[in-house]
Amino acid sequence: MSGRSSSVGARGVGTKSCFRFLNSRGFVAAAALFFLAFAVFFLNPAESTAQVAIAVSGDAANAAAQQGFSITFDDRLSDSLAKFDEFVKAKAWEKAFRILSDVPEEKWSSMLPDKEGFIRSASNRVRETLLQLPADGREAYRIYFDAKARRLFESIATARKEDDITIARTIYDRYFITSVGDDAADRLAEDHFERGQFADAARLWKSIFEFHPDSNLAEPKILVKRAIALFRSGSLAEFRSVREQLTQEFPGTRVVLGGQEIVADAYLKRLETEEPATPDES
Repeated sequence: MSGRSSSVGARGVGTKSCFRFLNSRGFVAAAALFFLAFAVFFLNPAESTAQVAIAVSGDAANAAAQQGFSITFDDRLSDSLAKFDEFVKAKAWEKAFRILSDVPEEKWSSMLPDKEGFIRSASNRVRETLLQLPADGREAYRIYFDAKARRLFESIATARKEDDITIARTIYDRYFITSVGDDAADRLAEDHFERGQFADAARLWKSIFEFHPDSNLAEPKILVKRAIALFRSGSLAEFRSVREQLTQEFPGTRVVLGGQEIVADAYLKRLETEEPATPDES
């Protein structure tokens, strides 16, 4: 699916859009642009306006792409995903999922504007739609993609260390609502935890409860791991909420962590006596 491409320069946003942008992950990109403009201005103020294009519209788009930054979009992929959205809305599941199955592997990382104008990868854009599918849509999706997702997950056992996380990420991004999506999320969460990315790990374990209520993973163990990640990230209010849930629903339950058996609620109670970490913004 080698599509035609178009380049779009930075575009101006209204007041409401600015507030929404500042409250999104796009704030990171905005901050980067600000510091770039700041540096250019002080290094060479005479040329600063020519070097960084922050807001353009209408006929100025092409000039902005030349003078400032630009993002290349795959128009064919964008059109295909627009059709996917239409079929989902019409509940034409087979047609919708056939479009996804025809997307080449290398296209899933392509950056595209979403319905609100924010720039995200194709996989993230589709994932958000899949998570909002009604029950019949989810069931149809599982029928269509579950076998492929299972084969991918089974390949983790024989994959090299540097490849197993990539496979788990692929399943989480594109096949999360299949029967192995919860297992992939758990594997990813453990990797984030090992890297010290505790807030990300906690979010991944939380997603299992949100989208896999019928998960075959042991709920007490997932709760304990999420609670520890929340504590390590400095999210004490959430930590205490999860600890209370564990105490009420699974009192005295034993789980194995790191090869060691612990009493879950007692372990979390002792953990709270330690000095908590500062809030983790990751």
